[in-house]
Amino acid sequence: MEIYTQQEANYLHISIGGKFNHHDWDVLEKIVQNKDDMQVWLILAMSHYSGYSDIEVWHAIVELSSFCSKNQGLLVLTGIEREMVEMCEKLGLTILPTLDEAIDYIFIEQLERDMDQDK
Repeated sequence: MEIYTQQEANYLHISIGGKFNHHDWDVLEKIVQNKDDMQVWLILAMSHYSGYSDIEVWHAIVELSSFCSKNQGLLVLTGIEREMVEMCEKLGLTILPTLDEAIDYIFIEQLERDMDQDK
């Protein structure tokens, strides 16, 4: 699997392509855990991924989502194939169609949390 990352000011954009395997989970985990921020905000782009039927990828996505939540952040998935949307919803994952919408969503979530902390 190919893993591409791009660190932005308020989130980490991860794009994956190809087929997922157990070693790839270790790589993703290291990328995420090496972040300096206390909060973990991730956008995982799935538009070039081809292994949706693989249970390992769903386990990894749920683990990433849990890790983000534990670290006061959020995982947002983009580029999910239409037939997989229902699975994502059942797992309680945040999915949005495009990267721009995911960026906006994270920005708004961060603003809301900042305003709640100021109260």
